[in-house]
Amino acid sequence: MKKYLCCFVLALSLFAGCTAQDMAKEYGGTVTITVPADEKFVNITWKTGESRSNLWVLTRKRVPSDTKETYKFHESSAFGLLQGTVLIVEK
Repeated sequence: MKKYLCCFVLALSLFAGCTAQDMAKEYGGTVTITVPADEKFVNITWKTGESRSNLWVLTRKRVPSDTKETYKFHESSAFGLLQGTVLIVEK
């Protein structure tokens, strides 16, 4: 019983300080970023700091000819494990 409790506490401590972005990047999963209605998505990048990483999204003002789109960024890891996905949804 103590072994299971120790494993649970260890797993909980690994995920306790993680944001959804951190979880998707480090452990796989999906995070959705919604771009405001008057903005158009241009690019995305990660900024990695000492304790966590931040997702930076580059947008521009939407012009009337722009269409609303959804973008899917999917990690392709070497062994196919813990692959993360970031969805960018324009509203």
